[in-house]
Amino acid sequence: MSRIAFKKFATKNLVHSFNSPELISTSLSFFNKDPSKLVLGASALNIVTRKSPSILYNKLSKKRNSRDESLGCQVFLNKTDSKVFFNYLNFVILPNLRDFNGFCFEKVFKYPTNSLIIKIEDLLVFPELNKDLDLFYGLGGVTVVFNFHTTKNIKSFLALQNFPFNDSARN
Repeated sequence: MSRIAFKKFATKNLVHSFNSPELISTSLSFFNKDPSKLVLGASALNIVTRKSPSILYNKLSKKRNSRDESLGCQVFLNKTDSKVFFNYLNFVILPNLRDFNGFCFEKVFKYPTNSLIIKIEDLLVFPELNKDLDLFYGLGGVTVVFNFHTTKNIKSFLALQNFPFNDSARN
């Protein structure tokens, strides 16, 4: 094999061996039909992510005059913002949760999907919201969805990031 052909072959295999799992996007969703709580939830998502949330609507039937009913709000984070938020969640928020021993490995990967869904029961786990504790108290939780290319990428990405799994559930 000539030297040029060997160099191309080696470079091609080297590039494929370093393909790391990739986080595509993240969405944070807050659901509540009460307009006053919806405004507070939208402002909480704005404070946490520094992005302006979009309101989620449900179109009602013609019997109800075809009006829109608000369901909640959602923030969509692109690739770079998504990685920053994942690291923030993994290294700041999850270690500070009370009575948190890690996620159960079997429950996270029970259904084969390209997303990892985490339900955070209380928005007050975010330190930014603790400054206005009386304003955001009792507001509810947020659903965080991390989107990946494939299911295999999810497992390897979480392993590389030292995601908190309950070790007794893995064995």
